Amino acid sequence: MGILEALPSNVRETNKAPSDYWLGQSQGFQVFGPNGRIGFVALVVCAEGRVDGLLIRTGLFGTRDVFVPVDEVRSVVPRRQRLELLITPRVPRARIQDVVRELFAPAAETSRAVREANPSSSSAGSAAPARSP
Repeated sequence: MGILEALPSNVRETNKAPSDYWLGQSQGFQVFGPNGRIGFVALVVCAEGRVDGLLIRTGLFGTRDVFVPVDEVRSVVPRRQRLELLITPRVPRARIQDVVRELFAPAAETSRAVREANPSSSSAGSAAPARSP
């Protein structure tokens, strides 16, 4: 069985190279550059049936995203779920306030939405009983 026979039939029927196929399937792959690990593929950006670029999630807590054009991809190693870039992309620096706000904002918005959706339970539990003189 040849390599082309092992690929799904929809890939064999198109004129896409196997690397184009694996670029399209690379969401979640680890991304490495010349200086080591960069992050992982958060999103594959496609237009008109071809991959235009990749959105790479970087940072210690995965809080920064950077767009990488397909031209900057050196290789895709599907068996290891690894993608290698020619150069390390410039990642915008984040201020610590922005990182903390992004980490805790979803929890604050969720609790606020719960309070707004059920106002009677939040006011009933926090209000002290009225005393008669």
